[in-house]
Amino acid sequence: MITTAAVTVGTSLYSTLAALRQAPSGEAWLAALPDLQARQRLGDASETLEQLRRAADRGAWERVGELLALLPPGLPQWGAEAATLRALRHEPELRNLERIVLLASDTAEGRNVAQVLKSAMGGWERLPVSTRVIADLDYSSPARFKVEGLRNLVSALAQVTREVRPHQPVFVVSGGFKAQVALTTVVGQALGVSVAYRFELFPDTIWLPPLPVRLDMGVVAPLADLLRHGTATEDQLRQRLGSPLTEANPAWAAVRALLTPHSGTAGEPLWRLSPLGQLVLEMLPAQG
Repeated sequence: MITTAAVTVGTSLYSTLAALRQAPSGEAWLAALPDLQARQRLGDASETLEQLRRAADRGAWERVGELLALLPPGLPQWGAEAATLRALRHEPELRNLERIVLLASDTAEGRNVAQVLKSAMGGWERLPVSTRVIADLDYSSPARFKVEGLRNLVSALAQVTREVRPHQPVFVVSGGFKAQVALTTVVGQALGVSVAYRFELFPDTIWLPPLPVRLDMGVVAPLADLLRHGTATEDQLRQRLGSPLTEANPAWAAVRALLTPHSGTAGEPLWRLSPLGQLVLEMLPAQG
C-alpha cells in the first residue's frame, strides 16, 4: 500500500512565477497566456493572480503558495510536480496516500519552489507536506553535485522508504535535474519502489514498477566494511579484490561502479563511495 509520495522538485513553476513577476499585472499575464484552457479556468481569478504577482515580486514564497492554493489545481503552468500529484490522486494506487515529501535541490530556486509547493500542495491535496533540501545538489559545484549531492539524494530516498515501512512510497520524478530523475529511477528499482512520471502536457501518468530482480549482495560482501567506512585505499582494495584494479579483474569490475577516485589529504589515491555505492550501502543489513 502506497502511503507517501516522495517528489523530486524542479523549477518549471519558477518560470511561470518569473513571467508573472515581469507582467504589468496579473490580468495582463492571464491575457497573454497562450493556453486557452488555462485562460478559461483562471478567467475569474484576476484579483488573486495580481496578489500572487505582488507576493512573487517581493519573494514572499510561502504567501505565493497560499495564493496558488486558491487557484484551480492541475494546470501545466503550476509545474510538473503539482500536475503529477493531481493526476496521481485520481489513480487507485494512491487512494491511501497520507503525506507528501518534497525533495528540493540545494539552490535558491529549488528551495523557493519547494516552499511554494509545500503551501500550495497542502491546500490542493489536503495532506501534510514536508520539504527536505538535498545538500550539495547544486549545479554551481558540478564536482560536489555528481558525488556528494547524488549520494545525499540516494540517502534521502532510502530514508523515506524506511520511514513508511511496512507500507510503500512512490517516487515522483516529474521535476528536477535529469541526473535526479535517472538516479531516482535506479533507486526505485533497487529498493522495490515504483516510480511515477508525468510531463505536464501529457494526459496520463507513466508508472515504472520495480523489476523482479535483486542485487547479488555476495558480490559486495568483501567490501561491506569499507563501504560503511566510506573510503578505501588502493592497498585495501587489492587485499580484498586482488590485482589489478582494472576491468581485467572480474572482482574489481563487479564493484567498480560503487566507487569513485578521490585524493586523500596526503595526496595518496583513495576511493570513496559513488552514488551507486551509497545505494548499496543503504541496502546492506544493519550492523548489530
